[in-house]
Amino acid sequence: MTKTKIIGLIIGVLIIAGLVAAMFYLSSLEDMPEEPVPETEIDNTHKNERNVIYSCDVSDIVYLQVANKYGDFRVRRTPEGRVYIEGREDAPLLPYSSAGLYESVRSISCNLAIENGTSDLGAYGLDEPQATVTVLLDDGTETVFHIGNSEPTATGYYICMDGSTDVYLVNSFYAERYLGDFISLYDTSISEYFTYLEFESVSIEYPDGQEIFVRTTNDEEDTSIQFITGYAIDKPFYFAADSDTVDVIIESLCDLKADRVVCDTVDESILEQYGFNNAKKVTVKLNMDTTSTTLETGLENPFYGATSDGSSYPLTLTYYIGANADRELFVMYNNAPVVYAVDVDVFGFVDFPLYQYCQKLVSIEYITNLESLRVEFDGNDYFFDITDPDAGEDMVVVCGDEYLDQSLFRSFYKTIISVTHNGIESRPQSEPVMRITYGLIEGEDIVLEFIPCDDSDRKVFISINGGGQFVCYRTKVDKIKNDLEKLFNGEEILG
Repeated sequence: MTKTKIIGLIIGVLIIAGLVAAMFYLSSLEDMPEEPVPETEIDNTHKNERNVIYSCDVSDIVYLQVANKYGDFRVRRTPEGRVYIEGREDAPLLPYSSAGLYESVRSISCNLAIENGTSDLGAYGLDEPQATVTVLLDDGTETVFHIGNSEPTATGYYICMDGSTDVYLVNSFYAERYLGDFISLYDTSISEYFTYLEFESVSIEYPDGQEIFVRTTNDEEDTSIQFITGYAIDKPFYFAADSDTVDVIIESLCDLKADRVVCDTVDESILEQYGFNNAKKVTVKLNMDTTSTTLETGLENPFYGATSDGSSYPLTLTYYIGANADRELFVMYNNAPVVYAVDVDVFGFVDFPLYQYCQKLVSIEYITNLESLRVEFDGNDYFFDITDPDAGEDMVVVCGDEYLDQSLFRSFYKTIISVTHNGIESRPQSEPVMRITYGLIEGEDIVLEFIPCDDSDRKVFISINGGGQFVCYRTKVDKIKNDLEKLFNGEEILG
């Protein structure tokens, strides 16, 4: 027998032996007993699917009640769909969060079936649950379930139905909505987003009866240089308002959100505790745009289509300003029975001195409206006759027999109308140290008088046509004198 035949014979024998062994193995498998199926009411599908352990029709819910370490509260919904907390019907809630809580029991799904018929609910924190939720339907059916401890890997919380010992796992996001203080449902927005164009007015009322009222100018005022800022004060006197201060108010209140809700029950003791028995009141009136679908922020405009003809929608924001503590200012908003806390600087403008609400320039008039200008001080009387004031470089200015450089005269006039105030005081009894008269082409002349203050040598009172309330530093008067001398000497007058 050749070597090749011997090798072939050996390989053939090995293949036959392998086939015989495989047949014996398969035969032995047929004789093994089947793996027992565990007897449990929770089948294996619970381990692989999100199983619904409770469901209801939301329209059948009478109320949802939550009890946790912060207390207990009951949530209801009006026929119009507004969710509210029973006993706190006027407290503003976050619309999505409150609706999400109310509708959360529509379908309760578990991530995992943990244990059927446990003998130790305490192992899951369900003997003393973190939260108990009760659902009452309009047919009288009441369902209660409990939220226990967080699962060790923090992927969810243990849950069981009241009276049952079957334990499930629900995701953390679902369970944690029942674990917090219901105040977390409150809307901390205490304003609306608005622009400068939507601002109409602001009123600040003080406990002593004083009121500051600032508004946008009307059509007639818009044509006057006296109201160049675009705002006017009506109370406590009529004057042009300072635009920088109005900007501060708008920027402070636009889309304002409180830092936190302090409390949601208001009675006499609460009002006194947080300083509302001596509150300042801020009222802002707005005209909201109804034609734009989105705001400048890119968010949806809540007032879009609010009027049928596309006109603006009138809106009023009302704030009551209480006490402050640790840089928190206590505020109440509109009619909500809620005390909010904001940073103490947000409403800092209510403590601005009155003069800060007023336009800084005391008396300004276009030079093109003048036919003359008269300046009197120290026994001197300078009368400037102005011809063609709107003729630019061809304007002619004569004082006595002297023709003056019109460019220098314009600089001198700028010094006069650039006088700014530095406060508010009562009119003193002294005689004026300077009088300036604007001779207008149309209308009555305007007379400015600078009167020394009784209690300060550094300040003078500014009288306008016999009235007034502002003071400025005496250096303003000195500059007018110095620049007048430069005008006659042909020297450059600096601003």
